[in-house]
Amino acid sequence: MPHPGKNVQTNKKLQLALLMLLFLLPPLAAYVLFYADLHPTGGGNYGDLITPAKPLQNATLKTLDGRTFQLSELKKKWALLFLGGRDCDEHCEQNLYTINQVRLAQGKNIGRVNSVFIVPDNVSRADIGNVAQTYPNILIFLAEAETFAVLLEQLGEYSDATLPERGYVYIVDPLGNLMMSYQTGADPSGMRKDLKRLLKLSQIG
Repeated sequence: MPHPGKNVQTNKKLQLALLMLLFLLPPLAAYVLFYADLHPTGGGNYGDLITPAKPLQNATLKTLDGRTFQLSELKKKWALLFLGGRDCDEHCEQNLYTINQVRLAQGKNIGRVNSVFIVPDNVSRADIGNVAQTYPNILIFLAEAETFAVLLEQLGEYSDATLPERGYVYIVDPLGNLMMSYQTGADPSGMRKDLKRLLKLSQIG
């Protein structure tokens, strides 16, 4: 005769396994569907896929008012991530405008997306002040030199972005995975379509 306590324990394990499966299936399905449908016959200027999607390393950053912030805290939302240099030149300004507009273009899904700008902590204070004033909805973080170098090195694995002026923008999913990269001058409408498709296919974030 089965022991009642053993049946209860087995049921709990099954329930936990089902919950984990339900959590993992949506993002996996989103990736598969997105990769399969990335280049429609109608053309378009789309980003470069990072395959397989790889977790972005955590980093300790600072807000403009001096508070400590962990990069991992950005999880649970999609992110348009851009790393800048000491000065914000025309390429920097172009990318900031793009990540701001692409987020705004998501309409009802705007709350699922963050636009994120990370710069070294020796950045021009005048430049960063102008950015904060011009784009109040972009999250701006400062990184110490070593932290910034590590981020650039990691991102450089998926592009030639070993120098910040190369100006790549990245899409990061709500689980903290790097998914796509875009060069400066990438068509914002292509970026918008990529992100819109991801938001549509994914249940997370």
